[in-house]
Amino acid sequence: MAADPKKPSWRTVIKRMDPDYLYAEDLGGPGTTVDVEIVDSGKCTIKNPGGKKETLYIAFRGKGKKLGLNATMAKTLTSICGSDHWGDWRGWITLVVIHKRMRDPTTDEIEDMDVIRIAPARPQRAAPASTAPEGKA
Repeated sequence: MAADPKKPSWRTVIKRMDPDYLYAEDLGGPGTTVDVEIVDSGKCTIKNPGGKKETLYIAFRGKGKKLGLNATMAKTLTSICGSDHWGDWRGWITLVVIHKRMRDPTTDEIEDMDVIRIAPARPQRAAPASTAPEGKA
């Protein structure tokens, strides 16, 4: 769905509860992929309709928002990084926006929503060009 600047989205009025965290609409619609470099991770408390909840987050180079993690994303990072300790989760990953049917924890109703997932493998990145003269690398 293309954005029409004359017809702003409802998301410009109804804001998420925790604006310091990354949500699917910050990235784009389903199928959007973004390569990011994890430079920090830790524990945090996020707001949700039921109050506050302790969870984990990852933060990215050059980005202001953190990504709060659920168990699915933590398991993916454990696989990619080879460690279940969040302090070891560093390096490049690919974020993917998908469309999913989920149960709303406050209303118990099934909802369609866009969510962020982490791709199961690190992105393929081009090797940096060598600056050393040939034969000296």
